[in-house]
Amino acid sequence: MWNVSGWLISNPMFNPISREDDGADEWRKEFDKKHAESLRYIIEPKTKRDSDGWLPYGRVCLVGGASGAGKTTLVYQVIRELRRGHKVFDRETHPCEFAIVGYDRGYDDMVETCRNMRINTEELPFFDVVGAARQLSVAKMLEALKVDAQNTYGGKYRNVKLFVVEGLDMKVPNGKIGDPTVVADYLQDIEEVARKYDFAVLGVLGCPKMKPDDRYAESRDLLFGSVSWGRKSHTIFVLMPPDPTNPNGPGRKLLIMSRVKQPEIHFLKFENGRLRKASEGGIGAGQSEAEERAFQGRRYSRIRPYALQAERAVPLYRCREAGEFRGQDRSNDVE
Repeated sequence: MWNVSGWLISNPMFNPISREDDGADEWRKEFDKKHAESLRYIIEPKTKRDSDGWLPYGRVCLVGGASGAGKTTLVYQVIRELRRGHKVFDRETHPCEFAIVGYDRGYDDMVETCRNMRINTEELPFFDVVGAARQLSVAKMLEALKVDAQNTYGGKYRNVKLFVVEGLDMKVPNGKIGDPTVVADYLQDIEEVARKYDFAVLGVLGCPKMKPDDRYAESRDLLFGSVSWGRKSHTIFVLMPPDPTNPNGPGRKLLIMSRVKQPEIHFLKFENGRLRKASEGGIGAGQSEAEERAFQGRRYSRIRPYALQAERAVPLYRCREAGEFRGQDRSNDVE
């Protein structure tokens, strides 16, 4: 009989747990060269060997969180760092022009947030969607700002490479944020415009307030409405309290999810109107950073190759700290 697992192990190209590079560096260089246009990010991967860049050109990314979670504060801080070319969460960035398009928050709200954060409003180009402009779809609005063929907007947005759309969920056709087909088509239209004119879109939308029993819901499904929000977008940032029983505490947990890597977890806290990194145990409420990371390691890192399971072999688990695989007998684990 053909030994499936033995065949996998003896062929590194088809073995996801092989420790051998088998010319991976050379292959990656050729691949990156061939697909250079599809691998351009505003926020780069942590290392050259990673493939989890954030805010890729021609794609839609999302920031989610309940009302009052600090979504706007987080976005304003990140885009200010991007303009300066500073690192964001220890990642290299590419300075670019950006603009904020407001559907749910007007200019006065932006001014109030800037005052609370102690930043100059001139640092944040803001387009308040009012009047006849609200009749346009988001895709048409972004195209109009970018092209500005009649110089309606003074050409201020022609060089923009990142559009931040506040209230992206408010413009879903007929308010059907729970309809997967409607949401998928809505995001597809925006993505096509982004690809056509070579810019990235960062949409801000709501999340339901977390309940204690929902604490460990699948991360990409935390956004309001349909699962299409997670399926049709690239990088997703979700901001929430570390302890759902104390949503008004100063601490915040930030999940950053790309399509190809495990979620990154960052613990933050409000300080003088801004979000800053919080040390372990210093987030004000909820479990410690070490406890949360331990849980996420169990949740997202367990790997059970089907071929090995077929022969009742010892399951393989990924050791997050060491970055390697170790065999452990966990046959009594509760699935």
